[in-house]
Amino acid sequence: MLVSVRWSSICRKDNPRWDWAGVLYAYSYPDTHEIIYIGKAFGQTVRGRFRYSSKEGLWEDLERERGIRKVIVLVGEVFLPPGRRLTDELISDIESLLIKRIQPYGNIQSRNSRISRPGLRVLCVGKWPFGQREYRDIG
Repeated sequence: MLVSVRWSSICRKDNPRWDWAGVLYAYSYPDTHEIIYIGKAFGQTVRGRFRYSSKEGLWEDLERERGIRKVIVLVGEVFLPPGRRLTDELISDIESLLIKRIQPYGNIQSRNSRISRPGLRVLCVGKWPFGQREYRDIG
């Protein structure tokens, strides 16, 4: 199954994408465009995930270990083939595939092992900062 994810940055606090749910999000370091964290906002908004208390450790580690005090927030809108429905399980599989392939600094889960969805292909378009845009789940 081919899934497209259209990434866009949200710089301003009044950007309506902050209130989106059912999407992926990523934090990128402005100086290098390195993806430092990938997550999903399913049942909660991107803003809610950004403010979530479990992120406090991430922000502290980024500042202490990497000197990162500011991030660019990217939102990934998921486009599925006709007849397919976005579920929490599917968006989790997309998120974990990207984490496994990219290995963001701030993600610990899915870096070494994950439940696979053989045949899943994720095409990242839009403001995706990497040269590689297609990721395949080979099981």
